[in-house]
Amino acid sequence: MDNNEIAEIKQSTIGDLYSIRAGLSYISVLSEQYVQKQNSIGPLNQKINDKNTKIKQNQKKIVEQRGEESRLREQIVYKTETLRGKNANKDWEKAKFEEKKKEAIKKEYKSINTLELNIGLIIRFIIGFLLFAGWVAAGIVNWNDSNPAVVIGVCGAFFIWPLICLIKIFIMIHNISSQKRKVKKNHEKDDETFEKKFAKECKTMETNLNDLKRMADYARDHTDEIIEKYQKEIKEAEQGIADTKAEIENNKRDVEELRLTAKQTYKALEETYADFCHPDNWKHIDRILYYLVTGRADNLRDALNLMDRRMDAEMIASELKATSAMISGEIRRASSSISHAVALGAERICDATSTAADRISKSNDRVAAGLAESNALASANLAATSRLVSAQQLNNSLQRKANASMDELLRDYQVVNNRVHY
Repeated sequence: MDNNEIAEIKQSTIGDLYSIRAGLSYISVLSEQYVQKQNSIGPLNQKINDKNTKIKQNQKKIVEQRGEESRLREQIVYKTETLRGKNANKDWEKAKFEEKKKEAIKKEYKSINTLELNIGLIIRFIIGFLLFAGWVAAGIVNWNDSNPAVVIGVCGAFFIWPLICLIKIFIMIHNISSQKRKVKKNHEKDDETFEKKFAKECKTMETNLNDLKRMADYARDHTDEIIEKYQKEIKEAEQGIADTKAEIENNKRDVEELRLTAKQTYKALEETYADFCHPDNWKHIDRILYYLVTGRADNLRDALNLMDRRMDAEMIASELKATSAMISGEIRRASSSISHAVALGAERICDATSTAADRISKSNDRVAAGLAESNALASANLAATSRLVSAQQLNNSLQRKANASMDELLRDYQVVNNRVHY
């Protein structure tokens, strides 16, 4: 083969590899839509649960509203009797208040009584001490009447203690008087306080009673209106549930169609390119392209052999970094050769999808629980979708996933290839 033929084969190989990448990029885009639709089902189910809760709450409110007036009238009767009984028992409450007042005064006077008792004890002590001191002083005078200084000193020593006790008594009497005045002041307005407190309690009960009467009148006049409002909310919630269920079914159908479309596209890629490049090697397509574009290899076999030899970890990391930059740049530039190769690849893929669609449709008769009725529609939509896989779609997907690695693209296919159980 001359150089031109080698160059043409090399360019064709690069084009086919980009076509495979474009197909897997398209599947990756489908996978994103698949995950988005799948994730939307949970919140929609929660929305249904919330509306069911709303319906139960409104049904309970309707039952309560029908008996609201009777319940309020019963409370009015009870509150009225309570207020009437309170007014009738005013004297009894006042007597009870007076009894508590006496107990409080008695408790406060307890410390005063203690002081008075102490005063009595001190007075008795002084009298006894004076009698004893007089007897002792008389004996001293008779014993040493010739020395007046001794007599005065002895008498002063004996009588200083009674003087101190008298001062203490005066202080205690003053404290007793102060405490009695304080007790009197604390309780001199008790009767007035009772009247105010009683009147305030009665006023509060009357206010509550009037509020109940207004509520009962409102319930009497607006029960039908309130129940109608609750019933309207129930109907709106039921309609919302029906709409949400329909949305869930649509999403489930979309999820299944996206999964089948992705699987069909992958099968078409396998049928179209498996002989050219085995699917096991698709994860290495970016490195293969790197070797071909940079001239390190002239054909697919040489690129695969070179890849097998260059297994050093650092070398692989360096090549992957360079590969990523090169692939992204090539795709972003959207060269005419790549676009032409993808267009040819789209035709080959579309030709293969018809066979793949028939085979996948037959192998998926049991789609997923709850989707039996939509199988026919899903298959019809799938066939229509597969015919619409155009070169433009593949090019757009290739551009969108330019920065994605082959591992990421293949992982996206594994995600969308798994069946979903709701």
